[in-house]
Amino acid sequence: MSKEKQKLSKAQKKKQAKQAAQNLPLNPNTENVPQDSPQNKVYERLTPERTLKRECKTLVLQCISPIHIGSGETLKAVEYLYDSQNQTVYFLDESKWINFLFSKNLIDEFAKYVELTAENSAQNEEFTGNNVWNWLLSLHEKNIVPTEIKAYELRALSIRQAHAKTNTIVSGKRQTLNDIACHISKADGQPYIPGSSIKGMFRTAILYSFIKNFSDEEKQKYWAEIVKTKDLLLKDQQKACNEIIQQLENEIFSKLDYDTKDAQIKSVMRGLIVSDAFFSPPRGNVTRIDTVILQKVDASTKANLNGQTEKTLPLFRECIPAGSQFKFTVTLDLDIMEKIGVKSVEEILQMSKEFMQDGADLLKKFFGTRYAAEFKEVEKADAFIGGGTGFIATTLLYSLAPSIDDAKEFIANYFDKAFRHNHESNDEKISPRTLKLTKISKDKKQIFGLCKFVVKK
Repeated sequence: MSKEKQKLSKAQKKKQAKQAAQNLPLNPNTENVPQDSPQNKVYERLTPERTLKRECKTLVLQCISPIHIGSGETLKAVEYLYDSQNQTVYFLDESKWINFLFSKNLIDEFAKYVELTAENSAQNEEFTGNNVWNWLLSLHEKNIVPTEIKAYELRALSIRQAHAKTNTIVSGKRQTLNDIACHISKADGQPYIPGSSIKGMFRTAILYSFIKNFSDEEKQKYWAEIVKTKDLLLKDQQKACNEIIQQLENEIFSKLDYDTKDAQIKSVMRGLIVSDAFFSPPRGNVTRIDTVILQKVDASTKANLNGQTEKTLPLFRECIPAGSQFKFTVTLDLDIMEKIGVKSVEEILQMSKEFMQDGADLLKKFFGTRYAAEFKEVEKADAFIGGGTGFIATTLLYSLAPSIDDAKEFIANYFDKAFRHNHESNDEKISPRTLKLTKISKDKKQIFGLCKFVVKK
């Protein structure tokens, strides 16, 4: 090879290296990152416009209490297998299940079973009749199948399994679970926590941090606009409130200098990237995690006619169990995020903790005496996430309102339009008047959605 070609080759390599540097991925934990790129540090890459500063942190989300992120899928009692003796739910692999029914010549029999079950349950809130697991195991005795169906055959049909921990099951009173709201999962059936859920929580926490530091005049400006919607019809009120919230978010987040009216393009939240969080086993030989099925319990500030302040609801959620760990990454474009004063991932984590603790402190004023142990766990947490944590969003309204009573009055009025649960007459102390709990065992309850963040070194 000639010297001229060697020089050209070096020039090409230099050009390729420069192009590679200009196209580094946003997340430095991907395989394309050069070996000398420092992990979990601020790093830079050159572009024709500017030098971009990034900070990427790997975090572990530790579940202090059960977490439910709904997939939008709800399974009826005939769509899963429940071994009531071992209190285990088996979520079916659809292809395996269909092949099993065909191989046992049970397609027509199962259709009859589903129809009969629907008729028996039509007048009841709860599932009635023999559950699918027991029905299958009884078919040989009824001479419907020539050979006995074994429990191990049924377990082999599942894509994942969950242990059922519900009030009525704990006391041994029920053989079925009604509908189950499924946790979001990957194609292989394993649960995960979407990055969008974590980022949404961070976004609300940042928003709350700004609102909390508003002047009294700024708070009053927005609160006055919100109160004006009180007498509107529900649909009109929702539209008006959404416009106020959008105006508030635009004031805080729309800081990027682009010639457009699109708030998303101008939002600094483009500078915050959160990956999905996947199961991080404490030991190398554990590769999968089993979920749990939990029943919802509402604790109220107001007793019912029987003097009870707790109500167990026929709502069952598939949850990630307490004690589980999930790993994810948070990446900041510091040039963008510094436009709202955010200079590190740690600052966002601190905002998250402050937002969560302020919301919990408000609840604690009304529920802390009765649920001292449950609120003790809250002290360890950095965030609420997922289903059963809706009250925390109303913390924004409480932070804008002149007083707790003003916020309570507005929220109760809105909820009466939306849900018709007599909030205005029954929400005497706080609105909503309920604390969302679940019962883990006979003597232990937990507040849904508590988690802690640990930054990996």
